[in-house]
Amino acid sequence: MRPHTCTGPDCFGCKIKTIQLRSRTAFQPHFNYSVGAYVTTEQQFKDTLARRAEENTIQTGAYHDYEMRDPGELTQTPYPDHDDILNTRARLLHDVVHPDT
Repeated sequence: MRPHTCTGPDCFGCKIKTIQLRSRTAFQPHFNYSVGAYVTTEQQFKDTLARRAEENTIQTGAYHDYEMRDPGELTQTPYPDHDDILNTRARLLHDVVHPDT
């Protein structure tokens, strides 16, 4: 609820409630391979990611922090040609190891 600043006793804004809407992501229930479970809500997914990160931190001794990636963010990668970078590097390594092929 957003507070209303009144201008007088006959203010119409004081007689009605002022609300503020928050946009949310459209979460679709799905089986997530990162957590190895079926998640039905966004909160359940975030909790499960935190639990898995904690389990991996305990097992490996290295700190883990997993975050949910929204599908809309996947198209906004800072390096859209990252696959080409990896493929180019693999080709260069292959040419060094196997120069005849």
